[in-house]
Amino acid sequence: MLDPDVQLFATAFGVSGLGGLAALLRSSQKVTRKSVATYTLNTGAVGLAIALIWYTQFRDNLQLLVGLCVVAGLSGMASVDFLLEATKRFSRVMTKEQTKE
Repeated sequence: MLDPDVQLFATAFGVSGLGGLAALLRSSQKVTRKSVATYTLNTGAVGLAIALIWYTQFRDNLQLLVGLCVVAGLSGMASVDFLLEATKRFSRVMTKEQTKE
């Protein structure tokens, strides 16, 4: 039997991944093996990161922690896409400022 903490982190990864898969199915994107794997693994990793970071704070309320992971899975890829786009724009701005000097 697995340690209860490992079970919690595996559950957080799993429910976040399923949330990401649900977000993919709701979107208008083409569903392929690659897109399913990408959405599931990326949102699962986001949910796992949240569970690892907030585990000590929410140790007494694990249901809330798993619920947060589900919400992260449902909106995880949108958050990841936003962060990637913001990073690209920031790097373009920094590059333009460096070329002006």
